[in-house]
Amino acid sequence: MDGAGVGKAVPAVVFSRRDWLVATGVFTLMAAALVWNVWTLSPSHATTCPCSDTSWGVWVIEWPWQALQHALNPWYSRAMFHPQGTNLLTYPGYSALGVALLPVTALFGPVASFNVAVLLGPVASGVAATWLTTRWVHSRVMCVVAGAFYAFSPLVLLNEPLGHLNQTVLVVPPLVVGCLYELLWVRARRSLRVGVALGLLLTVQFFISTEVLVLIVIASIAGIVGLGIFSLWSNAGEVRVALREATPGLLGAALTTGVLLTGPVLFALYGPSHYSGVVWPGESLSTASIKDFFVPASGYNLWWQHPTYSYLQPTYLAPGLLAVLLLGAVAYRRDRHLMSMGVLSVICGWLALGQWYVFAPWHWLHGVSVLNSVVNIRFAFAMFLFVGIALAIIGDHLLQRENVRLGRIVAALLVIVSSFAYVTNAWRAAPFGASRVWIPPWYQQQAPRLPAGEVVLGFPFFNTTANLLSVQALEGMHYNVVGGTSPQWIAQRQGPAEPGYQEIWNAASIAARPILSTTATPIEKARVLSALRFWRVDWIVIPRVNGPNTSPVARDPLTLALWMSSIVGPVHVHSNAWVWHLHDGQSSSTVY
Repeated sequence: MDGAGVGKAVPAVVFSRRDWLVATGVFTLMAAALVWNVWTLSPSHATTCPCSDTSWGVWVIEWPWQALQHALNPWYSRAMFHPQGTNLLTYPGYSALGVALLPVTALFGPVASFNVAVLLGPVASGVAATWLTTRWVHSRVMCVVAGAFYAFSPLVLLNEPLGHLNQTVLVVPPLVVGCLYELLWVRARRSLRVGVALGLLLTVQFFISTEVLVLIVIASIAGIVGLGIFSLWSNAGEVRVALREATPGLLGAALTTGVLLTGPVLFALYGPSHYSGVVWPGESLSTASIKDFFVPASGYNLWWQHPTYSYLQPTYLAPGLLAVLLLGAVAYRRDRHLMSMGVLSVICGWLALGQWYVFAPWHWLHGVSVLNSVVNIRFAFAMFLFVGIALAIIGDHLLQRENVRLGRIVAALLVIVSSFAYVTNAWRAAPFGASRVWIPPWYQQQAPRLPAGEVVLGFPFFNTTANLLSVQALEGMHYNVVGGTSPQWIAQRQGPAEPGYQEIWNAASIAARPILSTTATPIEKARVLSALRFWRVDWIVIPRVNGPNTSPVARDPLTLALWMSSIVGPVHVHSNAWVWHLHDGQSSSTVY
């Protein structure tokens, strides 16, 4: 806690409107280079990933528009996973994004809104990080560099093509750091007012991603404690003053979030279709090793792109970046802001470590309720925020040298050296692949004419790689679907329908069940019929051709249709799909 900054409300550099436009333009160009294929193919009907994750994002962004039109609960819907429904406040969120993009959704549809969020999420994050960096850095260029390191970190590049908006729309964390800096260091504004603003920011983050909110709170507490200990060596009295004067603001933040979030939190934890226990049971969520910080191991493969592309681990600190940070720390060790950013970077990296390290926080915290569903490697977003600011501070020192030209050359070289590994990795990925949402003919021709509230069991069923949730969202959600995606798709969460759900899942996937007889066994038939009754299914639809991205894992439609016919009776062919209408008399006696 640097006492020299007390009462100093003016940032190191003030951006003009033109400066902000330039910075925003730079981030927009960078983001557009990554998702260019989507916007040239079809921004209202194409996504970066033909997978369940983007389908979920499209669906969740559409729901607030449906809830607004039909006066429905914005936090809960039975349109997916009928009839249990899905709790939209549990995981991963996006509700705030759906509300913010309502005009786009109303005019151009949910896929367009989703693509706007994918494009502008990093842009907004970069602008927020740039704003934060202006508190300590005089160079506008270096402020933008810090924003770029945060907005396009390995974590973001890993999640951007997958449409994980909770990991790419990271605009709130830098603003939270700005509020804490004002409360604890600057103290030029009324503490309570800043605290209320902090509480509002945390509330917004809850409706973007509950997981990131938890990460922010933990990182903030750890950072304040860490910097407090760091500052005790030089000025213990100032630490006590800072904590005393910041207390009203911190209490105001707690009160604001408590008032605004008590209801939503209770709904998320105990409302309909809430998750009990670990959100993703059986998954290892705390896996980052020390090696992952220093070795550019592959973090993820884009299986739908050819040739397959591999990402960096979210925590990867390239040798060039590490060298610049260490040399800068030695050269400018008297700069308390630089040292503070170093301390915060180390703390966030420490928080990201895997649980098998006894000295890692998650070794002790991973079993705590709520925290047991947090993917702690995602603390990397905070680490790169402070790493980027530290780099900007070092560059700022070089730019203030008496030999201005030499300072600019050295600063430019250090930025190039620091970012080279990340830029080249992103260059190989850009632009991300894009594909249109696959809409089987039956959904184009017959689904729009279904009576409101009809229940459809669609295939491929084992996941939504066929984008059936996107299809439902594009159709206005006037019909309900069995199954879906999100952690709700785990078999143990299907209630009485679990046995039948598992049978259908296995039948639809050659990965789960390599060989399927065309005739169901009596046990299979009983289980599936029980599930169909529980779900109140009106239509079963199996397109006669697999989706363009499901062939490697989806059962061939003919075998699946014969298996289903042995359970529910004769089938009809409509719009190039095998269709069973369970209430038209042909098979109602079999099922109901």
